[in-house]
Amino acid sequence: MKTIKSKQIFKIVLVVPVLFFVLQIFLPPYTASQIQQHIEEHTQYSSGVKIEVDVFPAWKIFYNRADKVTIMADKIQENDLLLENIRAEYNNIFIRDMSIIGENTALQATISQESLNKYLQNWFEDLEGMSIVLNPGEVYLNGNFKVFETEINFQLIGDFEIRNQDNIFFIVESVQLEDVKISRGLIESFFEDLDPGFYFSLEKLEFPLKIDEINVLSGEIQLLGGSLSGEMVQS
Repeated sequence: MKTIKSKQIFKIVLVVPVLFFVLQIFLPPYTASQIQQHIEEHTQYSSGVKIEVDVFPAWKIFYNRADKVTIMADKIQENDLLLENIRAEYNNIFIRDMSIIGENTALQATISQESLNKYLQNWFEDLEGMSIVLNPGEVYLNGNFKVFETEINFQLIGDFEIRNQDNIFFIVESVQLEDVKISRGLIESFFEDLDPGFYFSLEKLEFPLKIDEINVLSGEIQLLGGSLSGEMVQS
C-alpha cells in the first residue's frame, strides 16, 4: 500500500513541474498571438504587428493577468489616422476579451505630415483646402482666402498641445499673411476666436496610449511617453 502511494506521490511530483514548464513555454506566446489577432481584426488597418507577453507564473493568464505586454507595429490606422513605428509597453496588465488594460509605461510612435493632412481633409470640412506643414519645432496650417477677387495666402503658425495624454490640439501662436507676420495677440484684438479647431485623438485605439511629449520633426511628429520621453529619434 505504501508503495502505491509512493508511486502516486512520485507521479504528482513529476507531473506538476512538467506542467508548470509547459504552461510557461506555450501560454505567453499563445496569448500574444490572440492579442495580435484581436488588434488586427479591430483596427481600420494594421501591418507588422508583434506582441510580447511576459508573465510569471504563466497560470496568472487564466485569471486574465500578465506582468508586462509590449506592442510593436509598423503601421496602425484608426479613424483615418495612421500611426507608424509604434512601440508601447504596459505593466500590471488585465486582459479582457484580448484587449489590454494597464499602465502604459513606455511609448514611441510617429505620424507623418501626409497622414495628418489626410486626416484633416477627411474629418474637418471647415478646413477644406488647408494643409499642414511640419518643420523642426514648428507647425504650419496653410490656407488662402479671397478679398475682392484677390487670393491671399496665409499661414497659421503654432504648436501641438497634449490634453488628457491622448488628445492633441493645434494651438495658434501667430499668423503670416503673405509676407507680413502678425502676433496672435494683435489678431485676437480683431477676431474673437483664432483657433481653427484642428485636433486628433487616440482614444479609440484598441490599446491605450498615454502621450507625455510631442517632437515636431521634418515631415512628421513623434509621440513619446513614459520611460521613452525625452528620447529624440532622428527622422
